Amino acid sequence: MTTTQQVQRPKRIQLATPEGTLGYPFLQKPSTKFNPEGVYSVDYRLSKEKASELIEQIDAVYEEGYKAACLKEKKAKLKRADKPYKDELDKVTGEETGNIIIKFKLKAAYKAKDGSMIPQRPLVIDSRKQPVVKSIGSGSTGRVAFDANPYCTPALGFGLSLRLRVVQIINLVEYSGLPGNPMDLLGEVEDGFVESESTKENTKTQEPNGDEAYAPEQMATAGETNGEF
Repeated sequence: MTTTQQVQRPKRIQLATPEGTLGYPFLQKPSTKFNPEGVYSVDYRLSKEKASELIEQIDAVYEEGYKAACLKEKKAKLKRADKPYKDELDKVTGEETGNIIIKFKLKAAYKAKDGSMIPQRPLVIDSRKQPVVKSIGSGSTGRVAFDANPYCTPALGFGLSLRLRVVQIINLVEYSGLPGNPMDLLGEVEDGFVESESTKENTKTQEPNGDEAYAPEQMATAGETNGEF
């Protein structure tokens, strides 16, 4: 009598991060730069020391999923895709900073069995688990609840995706569209030109033209691109 070995699909595991820093957060509006259907994403940064337990958990899911995928494909080895985290490198020196960058993503829609596209999005909450309305900018801190989801494709081989489910914002840096107010780069000059009250009154009656119509306060909205540093 022969027995057949039951092959289980790689398991999807739910995990949560400690508090870290959010970079390039597309959490409230998906990016369509590489996928026209849109992808929610965030680069999550924290120190290697603080990330050690989380990385151990992610690696355990990865290795368990890899073994299950090898059994399913009936192969001793499979091509391995890059893991969903990497060492942060200094942009100037190229040296490691001591931090880890973990990439979380979630497609803005997925295909159902009947072929229809079902929209989805991550839940974004504040420290008291209430929905966040304000725009979230890079430098905000928070925690991420996610699915560690093994996959295996002919092109990429075996890999592990970290799917965004819930993001809790602990300290908010509100997104404004620009790194800061351009006027903050300039200080006051003593004994310099000062607009007189009479000139201000005359200016109010004049119609702006050309570059004059592009007021400084309009710059934030004109250059707005959600999710940039």
